[in-house]
Amino acid sequence: MDRATNLTNQLLTFTKGGDPIIENISIGKSIVEIAEFSLRGSNSKLHSKIDPKAKIIVSSGYATDPIMANYKDFGFIGIAVKPYSFKDLEKEIDRVLKLNYE
Repeated sequence: MDRATNLTNQLLTFTKGGDPIIENISIGKSIVEIAEFSLRGSNSKLHSKIDPKAKIIVSSGYATDPIMANYKDFGFIGIAVKPYSFKDLEKEIDRVLKLNYE
């Protein structure tokens, strides 16, 4: 397992309070798909390959890209425009985790 995947697994294994999450999911394949995703000239249907219950935040430096401007229309529920600070990303992750999507 590469370092980025290992770190992501660690970050996603525990909630903000440090208590273990209730359900573990395999995120390795999703991480690869997301990492290879490029907004410019990309297949906007990428999100359909990922678990529809997953709460996915799209991130790009292209703030005016149609996908970034209309991220909900493409199946994303959060947005992080680069460059962003760790605090900004943390706020968006907290906001997304509080959403109740069925």
